[in-house]
Amino acid sequence: TQQVFVILGSAGRGNAGAGWDQLRESEFRVSFHELSERPFPQLLEALSGLPRNSLVVDLSGFGGRSDNLVRPQEAMQRMSEVSTAPIYGVFDPLVGYGLVGAVATPMDAIGRATAALVLQVLSRKNADPLPAVQDLAAVPLVDWRQLRRWGLRQIQLPVGSVVRFEPPSFWRQH
Repeated sequence: TQQVFVILGSAGRGNAGAGWDQLRESEFRVSFHELSERPFPQLLEALSGLPRNSLVVDLSGFGGRSDNLVRPQEAMQRMSEVSTAPIYGVFDPLVGYGLVGAVATPMDAIGRATAALVLQVLSRKNADPLPAVQDLAAVPLVDWRQLRRWGLRQIQLPVGSVVRFEPPSFWRQH
């Protein structure tokens, strides 16, 4: 990879901006470019003309600008369809809609932990202290179909990666 294109979204800075600043200050020998503050049709046009050996990091989680009239999943699907480079992101619900992957706490794990915390709060006595909030670890989540599309090898994924949408092997089927 020689060039990284970063989408921050219309909010621009905040947490995503901090990630962008960290990327720009890294010592990697790649050039970073920002694809933010563009209307959605212009973002799609930019994605369709990216050079070889590039990748896209969507830090917005919403397909660029928040004024899109499409759902984030639909925006990501459209972005992926036209992009000439693989797209990585920060929200696991978009894995399966065109993202190659994301390093995130899976939303289903957040839901289970939230439900357990609510049950603990509801079952406590008034004098009992509130339960501690559990820290949930982020894990690499990838879409097997996107790995195949971009010629990426599963063996090169970080240990502990969760691969979604991989068809069952012959042995699992029988």
